[in-house]
Amino acid sequence: MGTTPYAEPISESMRFVGREPETIEETRVPINLLEGLALKILYLAGELSLAELDRRMHLGPGVIYEIFEPIRKGLGVDSSRRGGPRPNHYCL
Repeated sequence: MGTTPYAEPISESMRFVGREPETIEETRVPINLLEGLALKILYLAGELSLAELDRRMHLGPGVIYEIFEPIRKGLGVDSSRRGGPRPNHYCL
C-alpha cells in the first residue's frame, strides 16, 4: 500500500499564507464583498476605530483605507463624537 501523491502547493497562493493582505488584489475577494463585510461589522459593533475594523477583518491598514474611504464619502458614515472627539472612530 503506497502513499497518495499530493500536488505541490502553488507558490503564488502560498506566499500570502500567514500574513495580512496589503492590497485589495491580494485578498482575491471582490471589493463589493469587502465593503459589505466592513459595513456589516461596523453596523453590528455600533462604533469602531479603523484600527479595530482592521483587526476584525484581518486586513492591512492600507486595504481598510481603500475599502472604507469610498464608503465614508458615499454613504455619509460619520465620525463619532460621543464623549468628545474620537479621531478615526466611525458609526453608521
